[in-house]
Amino acid sequence: LFRVTRIKQTFNCDLDPLITGCQEESRWQVTVIDLASSDRFLEAAALLERRGALTTLELDSALRDWAAAAAAEERPRRWLAAGKLIAGGDRPQAAASLFEQAGLLAEELGDGLCAARAQIMHARCLLTTCSCLEGGTDSCAAPFMLRGKTQKALDLLIACLGEDHAEVQ
Repeated sequence: LFRVTRIKQTFNCDLDPLITGCQEESRWQVTVIDLASSDRFLEAAALLERRGALTTLELDSALRDWAAAAAAEERPRRWLAAGKLIAGGDRPQAAASLFEQAGLLAEELGDGLCAARAQIMHARCLLTTCSCLEGGTDSCAAPFMLRGKTQKALDLLIACLGEDHAEVQ
């Protein structure tokens, strides 16, 4: 699927800078249509899951395949989007693994903003699954790990957006 981003009327001579002195009889009007690829995979996957056409395992597999199939620079954002879709469906542990993958890939590529967002979402998922935070008797290291993870994410957000940005506040 594609969406039109711009339509422009011009002349054939204007398209090629190497053509000089274009004669009137060899000039004609040209319509240039700029297109951008549209990706509706997430919406389609969510709809199929809601309708029961996809099982949880099938959805997870399809999301992982979709994220892995992207160009290297796009993969972290796809892992992040896939995690958000899963997190909205009350499966924080599954979402946490996707957010963790997004954060690792984003750091490798130097995408600080995506890495920070992935770490924040990963920390949220861990918070919802940790029994010690709900008054459980288990002792775990999650609160200490979360403190480091959220501080690192905040430092990345400040570096990318600045201290005064709304997302940092």
